[in-house]
Amino acid sequence: FSSNHGRPAYRKVDKSAGQEVQIYYWDARDGPNMNGWWFGASVGGDMVWSFSPGDAAVPPRTGWKVPFEGQVDPSLNVNVSSPVAPAPQAVEVGSDTHITVQGCGHPVVGSIVNGSFVRTGENHGKPTYKKTEQTKDGVDVLIYFWNDTANPTFCGWWFGPEVGAEQVWAFNSSRLA
Repeated sequence: FSSNHGRPAYRKVDKSAGQEVQIYYWDARDGPNMNGWWFGASVGGDMVWSFSPGDAAVPPRTGWKVPFEGQVDPSLNVNVSSPVAPAPQAVEVGSDTHITVQGCGHPVVGSIVNGSFVRTGENHGKPTYKKTEQTKDGVDVLIYFWNDTANPTFCGWWFGPEVGAEQVWAFNSSRLA
């Protein structure tokens, strides 16, 4: 699904009563009592249901407090279905071969940028991704990083029909996300 604080994050395939459920890791940046694995509606959000303290590379099988400030519920077990290698502490975008973009509600741009993307190459030391479907006009959609040392305001992640295109649909100035 994604990652947070150098660890994988997971999303429940089926929503529970329409509610998004995610499992994610939070490091000690907000204090040692926040360090561990969480069940919540969104990564870092206020709505959380369960917590397991610690620094494990993947969510622990047992030891989950339910509710998050309560006692350990011995009946709650988490099974990671595919082996995941421990991620380094500072992870940049690039380890994922497939990504999904969702949530852009703009009436024109949303249909262009929302969808599934696969990694296709690299630009300026970061991965490039291509949408698995073209636009209704037969145009490719790419996500790529641009590093313009002459004009740092153009540094960041771009959605465009080709790397370095003048026509673009969206931009994020982050160098990490």
